Amino acid sequence: GNLVLIAETLIRNNVGEIKSKGDIYGEVRNGRFENIGISEANIKEVIREVAVGVEETGYRGKRFGGIGRKNKRGKTEKITEKVLNIYTEDSDIISEGNILIKAEKGDVVNKDGGRIEGKGISIKAVNVYNIGKYVEDEKDRRSVILAPGGRIKGSDVY
Repeated sequence: GNLVLIAETLIRNNVGEIKSKGDIYGEVRNGRFENIGISEANIKEVIREVAVGVEETGYRGKRFGGIGRKNKRGKTEKITEKVLNIYTEDSDIISEGNILIKAEKGDVVNKDGGRIEGKGISIKAVNVYNIGKYVEDEKDRRSVILAPGGRIKGSDVY
């Protein structure tokens, strides 16, 4: 059915899951409505040794009629790779109906894997923060990787 959440100063869904087959109504009279997940991203440089070629060093025979083999010595080279690590835990507010969030004297914050999804979404607040996250490569400032941020999805969003 429908779900109604009403609080005076704070409603916080922190790495939680709020689901309804009907509509969801959330109202904070004098404060904040928060939907916050966990999102961490970092870029690390890793140095690895990689085989780049094989050098044959001679022919080694085997006694008593066995098959001889060539001795091989591998060459390695150190390479630097960039590894991206992303860790997320979503915080979901999902409705098969409509979602209405009111914080008319405060803020609505949706970030770090926060997801608000329904048929129609209406948010009324002083400020609405739908925050994404990114990580920047320290050596190459042009390389920016986006990590999961806030997502609001519906056929009608206003």
